[in-house]
Amino acid sequence: MRIFLTGATGFVGRHLIPRLQADQHQVVALVRQDKAAAELSSIGVEVVRGDLRDILPWGEAMTGCDCLIHAAAKVATWGVWRDFEQHNIVATQKLLEAARYTGISRFIYISSESVMQGPLPLVDVDETSHTDQHVSYYGRSKYLAEQAVLAHQGNMQCIVLRPTFVWGRHCPAIDTITRKARRGMFIWVDDGRSPFEHLHVLNLVEAITLSLHKGRHRDIMLITDGERHTVRDFFVPLLATLGAPLPTRSFRGSTLAGFVNITERLWQTLHLPFSPPINRFELAFVSQPRRFKIQRAMDILGYEPVISFREGIGALRQ
Repeated sequence: MRIFLTGATGFVGRHLIPRLQADQHQVVALVRQDKAAAELSSIGVEVVRGDLRDILPWGEAMTGCDCLIHAAAKVATWGVWRDFEQHNIVATQKLLEAARYTGISRFIYISSESVMQGPLPLVDVDETSHTDQHVSYYGRSKYLAEQAVLAHQGNMQCIVLRPTFVWGRHCPAIDTITRKARRGMFIWVDDGRSPFEHLHVLNLVEAITLSLHKGRHRDIMLITDGERHTVRDFFVPLLATLGAPLPTRSFRGSTLAGFVNITERLWQTLHLPFSPPINRFELAFVSQPRRFKIQRAMDILGYEPVISFREGIGALRQ
């Protein structure tokens, strides 16, 4: 299969490409930077130079591809809405039309659990859970991009995968959290007892490769590691393995929520060019109870995790 990939130089893309190649697929990757283009070319990836915000100059390069995996996105806990709108919504809409025009038959959209994150707990929920009060511009933009994918008309099969927090070796988010822990800026909320969902990047890669051949138009599937942990269960072994100190402070989520709401309004009113000390997205990450049902992915894709939490921690240690 000839596969067009966006987000090839990101955390997920760098783990996905070797698997696709091992499965004998030809990978065509959209790349912006010279260095990344050279690196991917050296491992046999066909490189297309271009930007998702301007598809016209390179769109024809998708001709002859069977499937498009859209893994690129603006991922940030803070920012201005127009940036998320352009990168995550408008770019996806244009990509859908270009994919249809060039004859791609399957479009796999890598979404996020953030599309469901609002003010309420997400315990024992499935793909039908939704909110109109997203805790982040990222979550809102990914939700609206999802809607564009699901509303697409035509013969192209559009599949949505909805991963939870993706982790593993060389994970930028884990690097950020580790740095915060070493500076004493990573804290427990409600003593870290909230149910917490996670997804090793190799398990996400497994789900993506299964969806190349399985799933029908408008299927949405949550993807997790399928293990029940709390925030503390996840981060204690993670930080210990990476040699970072554990948090020594814990705050009540209700107290922090009031502080965060005031702080966000202040930052937005003053148009401050840097992030507040903590925002709603970051607070929800370590405090919002989340436990997702992944039965649809198991039934439709035959998905089963290929690496356990214990094995993933071991890989970090190595």
